[in-house]
Amino acid sequence: MYDISNETTSASDIGPTTSNVLAPTELDILTNRIAEIRTHYIEFDRLEEIKLDLRRLVMRDNTVSEGGVMALFGCTRSGKTNLLTDFMAEFDEADKARGRVEYEDNTYGYARTVLYVKVPNTSSKNLAEEILKMLGATPEGAVLPATARKGAERRGYDIDDEVIRQCRLRQVRLLILDEVHNSIEDRTAKAAKDVARKIKNYSNACVFSILLVGTDEAAKLLDASDELKARCLTGPLRLVPFDWDKERDRRDCRTLLADFDSILAQVFGQHSGLNETDMAMRICTAAKGVIGHIATLVEDAATKAVRDKMKGNAESVTTAHFARAYDGVPFAEGRPNPFLLAVEGKAAVPVDKSTPSHRHNGGRRATRDTAFRP
Repeated sequence: MYDISNETTSASDIGPTTSNVLAPTELDILTNRIAEIRTHYIEFDRLEEIKLDLRRLVMRDNTVSEGGVMALFGCTRSGKTNLLTDFMAEFDEADKARGRVEYEDNTYGYARTVLYVKVPNTSSKNLAEEILKMLGATPEGAVLPATARKGAERRGYDIDDEVIRQCRLRQVRLLILDEVHNSIEDRTAKAAKDVARKIKNYSNACVFSILLVGTDEAAKLLDASDELKARCLTGPLRLVPFDWDKERDRRDCRTLLADFDSILAQVFGQHSGLNETDMAMRICTAAKGVIGHIATLVEDAATKAVRDKMKGNAESVTTAHFARAYDGVPFAEGRPNPFLLAVEGKAAVPVDKSTPSHRHNGGRRATRDTAFRP
């Protein structure tokens, strides 16, 4: 840190102190509340169905046959991370509540019912090392830098044996391998087979179930090994974008937006009508139905709206704010701004009379201003 104690310039001459600069303003506080939508988990039918399949993996008795395997695929920002975070939280809390447990080797530690590992973009051996790292049980020699290993380097199957042993000690029931597409991206077919073989061998150990998570590119990992694919208990679970033309997707999208609107109502003191048919259709179209894009668009529009609110120029999030936000998002890709265009066939879109209700009633419901004001 730069020391100004011996300088002749006074503190007042150099502007605000660091503590003053970092002190959150009212606008900062409101903006951070808006940002909560990024981590907010929304419960709707298709996500809850996937969670039931994930629970099936956790509760499966893997001692009578090879460990069960499932795959969860979805495009970037499709909501995989939020789904996994919400699912794992229940088991993490249970593990903490149990406290320290006695392992089979008479040592003590915390159980890890669900173990989450982000797959590195390197070799299959590095995958084993990453699993041990997340268990906090990396054996000496397993992850030494290449220049320091020399003759002490552990062979791949020794490390795999240690992975199995440590998972058994820590009572792991489900191993989640996220971003598995990293293991095959820009790599040879042999590399994909090596990773698939390693995962198959973990399944053979009859200790834990395995969930493979990634983009659709990760399907190539299953294609690389018929044996691994045969261990899958069901076809790939998929998180696909909302299709506004499908009634169920339309309902789920509006449920998502109703929850977002309830969060924003805590900032604006009233709802913005995000889940009303016309507004929801425009948002879904703009975001191409991708949950993460919807969250980005809503967050940026609400951030612009709260700045206008501080100036006395807005009471809620309007179509005008969405129009401005859409112009800056990377997924617009030069497409016409749906918040400026009249939506063709709007009258033909069936109105769902069971409009998702707002879960929080703290604010008065607003009359949405749909007119764009440049």
